[in-house]
Amino acid sequence: MTLSFSRQSRTDASVGTGLARGVIAACTVLIPRVILVSAVLNAAVALALLPFLLPAFIAGVALAVIGWNADSAMPQATTDVEANPLRLVAAVRMAIAFQVAMVVIDVARARWGTGGIYTTGAVLGVTDIDALTVSMARVGAVSSAEIAARAIAIGILMSTLFKMSIALVLGRHAFRRRAAMSLAALAAASAAALVLV
Repeated sequence: MTLSFSRQSRTDASVGTGLARGVIAACTVLIPRVILVSAVLNAAVALALLPFLLPAFIAGVALAVIGWNADSAMPQATTDVEANPLRLVAAVRMAIAFQVAMVVIDVARARWGTGGIYTTGAVLGVTDIDALTVSMARVGAVSSAEIAARAIAIGILMSTLFKMSIALVLGRHAFRRRAAMSLAALAAASAAALVLV
């Protein structure tokens, strides 16, 4: 979404603010989704995630509310939606990503211990948060729930920083400024939680 909206901001500057709000809303909704998936797979990991992810969620909600109230009369952005409801290729890619993630995390945990788990969490955060969440729920069952939760939080932080880089490099005009500043605020909240918890 960040990539698509960054590209769209190049062609239509008038919807940059709305596109930036869309990116922030998507990043904010990601947090309860990760907690919910973790709760279904491993409740202990979900509970351990709360102090790591709550600050970023609060920051995201605050930014969304401020943005919503500040300019509610902006032009609407239009996006292309994929027409295939089955999305078989996407489902196969996700299944492969889950399997690869689980193997990589098992190897990293066996070879490098906790540091390996955190490193794979950072890498998976940039590539696939869903695969990270499912894999770490499994790690939390055989290892520490707090280590698994911290790895997920590191992954979400890396994902946020990656999205901020995309917005800065590919975005234009109001989108670049608003998306990058808001994503920086989310990243700062995530980093603070990782340091303080």
